[in-house]
Amino acid sequence: MTPLTITAVNIARLSKAATDNGFDLGLGRENDWLVFGSSQTKMRICAAEGRGS
Repeated sequence: MTPLTITAVNIARLSKAATDNGFDLGLGRENDWLVFGSSQTKMRICAAEGRGS
């Protein structure tokens, strides 16, 4: 399977969405996923760019 690359525009969109929802710490990338954490809780989320078939 070919790895997906997240476009710069979608990195910005995903980062804003994460920040707007309380995930204010960018924790880097894991494969094709962007990882975000929160300074207020121990939770973290992963977000990726979806591609339709």
